[in-house]
Amino acid sequence: MFFGHWIRNHKVITLVGSIVVLGVIFGGVWFANREQPTVSESEVPWVMFDGSSKGMNFSYPSTASISALSAEDEETGIFFRITLDDPRALFSIRREDSLGVLKLTGGTILDALVDSVNRQYPTRFPGYQKEKYEEPIIANEKAALFEFTYVGTDQLTRMKQRLVIIVRDNVAYFISGQTEAAQFDRFVPTLDRIVQGIQFVEL
Repeated sequence: MFFGHWIRNHKVITLVGSIVVLGVIFGGVWFANREQPTVSESEVPWVMFDGSSKGMNFSYPSTASISALSAEDEETGIFFRITLDDPRALFSIRREDSLGVLKLTGGTILDALVDSVNRQYPTRFPGYQKEKYEEPIIANEKAALFEFTYVGTDQLTRMKQRLVIIVRDNVAYFISGQTEAAQFDRFVPTLDRIVQGIQFVEL
């Protein structure tokens, strides 16, 4: 997936595949039976997720439902996933270790991952349209922020996702939040608060 001949040999190949499968299922199935929310996320307490074993702590709304992770999820590095009701949305964090080999391309690990997203996502997500790219500083680390829309498997629902990539040492964190495009602006405050509250911890 990354940089020609690296595509066959490097385990980072799981990045696009796992996120695409998650996004397609989310867009086509999960929204089919959505319910009307009754409580705004801004009105509820937040709780701390202890991700010390993964090098990262952060908070999330207490009304969110923590999703059980499959063996495949854990194998691909996903260690946290929640669903929210107001609006209906999905949020997850994935960790990828030992990415120092990507420096052999001549740039940084973050540069390598950004290049991969730019080259692969247009063909991986149906109806992909990139709407934003920024390079914010998050928890004192340079990050890459993508926002894009795509069509769910129902061929009708337009979904919107924010993907934030943070690299610390030789480890990358892929932070993904998605909901219906029409509801995305309502989801942004929750996304921002989770990401802005990230604290890295030494393993």
